[in-house]
Amino acid sequence: MATVPISTRSNRFVVASTSAGPFAVGFRMFDNNTLDVFVNGVRTTAYTLNVTYSYGFSDTATITFNAPVAAGQEVRIEGALSPQREDDYLPGDANLTDKLNIEFGRIWSSLSELYRTARRSIRSFDELDPVDGVDLDAIINAESYALTAQTKAAEAAASAAAAAAAQNTILKPKGQWLTATSYVLGDLVYQLGSQYECISAHTSGTFATDLSAAKWRIFAAQGASGPGSGDMLSSNNGNDFANKDTTLTNLGGTTLALFKSADQAAARTAIGVLPAGTNSDAQGGISTSVAMTPAMAKARVQGLAATGGTLTDLTLTYENRLELTFTATSALVFATASVEAKQLTAVWTDVIGRFELYDTVSATVVATSEGGETPLNNTSFGCRFQLAMAYGALTVGRSYKLRLLLAKTVAAGPTYPQNLTIFGMQA
Repeated sequence: MATVPISTRSNRFVVASTSAGPFAVGFRMFDNNTLDVFVNGVRTTAYTLNVTYSYGFSDTATITFNAPVAAGQEVRIEGALSPQREDDYLPGDANLTDKLNIEFGRIWSSLSELYRTARRSIRSFDELDPVDGVDLDAIINAESYALTAQTKAAEAAASAAAAAAAQNTILKPKGQWLTATSYVLGDLVYQLGSQYECISAHTSGTFATDLSAAKWRIFAAQGASGPGSGDMLSSNNGNDFANKDTTLTNLGGTTLALFKSADQAAARTAIGVLPAGTNSDAQGGISTSVAMTPAMAKARVQGLAATGGTLTDLTLTYENRLELTFTATSALVFATASVEAKQLTAVWTDVIGRFELYDTVSATVVATSEGGETPLNNTSFGCRFQLAMAYGALTVGRSYKLRLLLAKTVAAGPTYPQNLTIFGMQA
């Protein structure tokens, strides 16, 4: 974020020729409804503010009056920020630096306005009698605002220091250790088969010397050479398992007996092919005496794809944004859903998704996959994530839907989904 320019946050000019505008505001804007506009000294609200905020501020805002302003009239546009703070930040908050920069910008802009107002007040080096017409409440409020701004500036400075300290705790892989290289706290390097973490900023010399000087500490030590020891050894090729069928079942598979030559009929049933001797390519069947042909394989595979969907602003409740209807040709389906989202706000929200397999006959959801992401802090406030699903109990011939439901967690925005896709296959 750019530094806040020096400004009294007041723009005064004389209209050269009759016009409704647009006229440049002339200083940085953080929120709508934070302007005082005067025409020939008379306050007016008969105008429209034209502004697009990026990273929480705009330097290009303009106003357009509802009716043309005559040539020769004086227009004065002044900032009217109210010192306030919407959120308390913690050292671990995402995008904390950008948020604090916005807060600092608001604070210093508020101070500039208070300074401008104070310089316009009646001042004297000598004690004077009371003056009629002075709004003491306004003076008291101005003093309170100044104290509040000062306090919040101190809090923001403390938060910035905490954020800088937290930055030093982030681990940053740097690859192989090199001599004559500048390292800072949190840098990770490889040396002699082990990984080390920098605990004191320095320019490297000799690794052994730097290590003994407490510049590094061990992060992941190299293991001993050899096959290792424990409950499972690679050299045993899985013979460590007491019961292989039970192990495979616990891992989500089917029993090994189904694939043994002694039970080929059960194996064919388990993988969804016809018994030996039926030989019907149209049904996708195979026999033990007929080799699988490309045409037979193609008949058993169905590709699934859908793109587009509803791309309006997300809400706080799940809404179906993209769906794909298919008729099951086998018991198994694999599918993934991809989501991208663009957020046009400085208030942060998570984008969450639910990927559902819906049985249209029983009108029930038979499988789900959920996930989400926080939009990254870049020029488009974007994020991307995927949801995956595998289900192996479809009823052949029945109609199903793959549905992608999306929502956001905070009533901020707009937050627009984009590039929604569903891809999958049956086999």
